[in-house]
Amino acid sequence: RVMVGLSAMTRGALQDARRSLRDALAYLGPGDSGRMVKTFGRLWLTTVTAMAGSATEARCELEAIEWWARDPDACMFDPYRSLAQAWVCASEGAVSQSISIMRDAAQRERALDRPAWEVVLLQTATQFGDHTTAARSAELAGQVQGPRAPTAAAHAAALAAGDGDALLDASHRYESFGDRLAAAD
Repeated sequence: RVMVGLSAMTRGALQDARRSLRDALAYLGPGDSGRMVKTFGRLWLTTVTAMAGSATEARCELEAIEWWARDPDACMFDPYRSLAQAWVCASEGAVSQSISIMRDAAQRERALDRPAWEVVLLQTATQFGDHTTAARSAELAGQVQGPRAPTAAAHAAALAAGDGDALLDASHRYESFGDRLAAAD
């Protein structure tokens, strides 16, 4: 059910994603068993709840994820945590804070030489309205395989230029590989 929820989230089926993730977390129950799966599930549930605009509920979900600060392996969740935090802030109307979270997370991933994550984080910053991501996104488009990196670069360039036709083209490109939320943004 956790992966079903993630799949629904990536397709933009937010209510289906929330239902699947809640069901999965209820099935897994309390306690430390399945902690990694629970943490991914809770982070994704937080993100999708914020994406759906339920700010108070998303903030509660985020605050329910406590253990990563105590766990030495918690850094593996950093990109997911950053995305969740940024979407929660955006749902609360703190868009500049969301952009800052994404920029910091992208810098961290760049230092770790994880360009695919950097693409996702910069794309999200662009979705929040960050006009400064175009140059680095263009560099990454030549490094990361698949349709996301060049589409995110086109989106960032169009936003920076204020080019409505190019934004519409980027929207169609996101939609072509199934990222309906980015297409809508």
